Amino acid sequence: YDVPVLFDFTANTVDAKSVFNSMMFLYFGLSVLWITGTQKPNIWQTATITNVVFMTSLAVGRLISILLYGWPSTIFIIGLLVELILAIWGILNLKKY
Repeated sequence: YDVPVLFDFTANTVDAKSVFNSMMFLYFGLSVLWITGTQKPNIWQTATITNVVFMTSLAVGRLISILLYGWPSTIFIIGLLVELILAIWGILNLKKY
């Protein structure tokens, strides 16, 4: 659970490893829903709504962190931009369709 390649962080307790595992499987599960939504029209709207909520929540959390703690490293700024783009794109698609 060392992730020094991208981040200066190590999960070295059972609790920290548990949080990492649960969050990664949440991301994985939602990704499966979003990908499935691109192939199955009957769940497209649900997939798009969950994507908008998820990406908006991540972006808002990052913006709050910027306000409270200052600017993060470049990779987190890129993440913020991607999250905002995906949230806006999802909203525009929900309005269009």
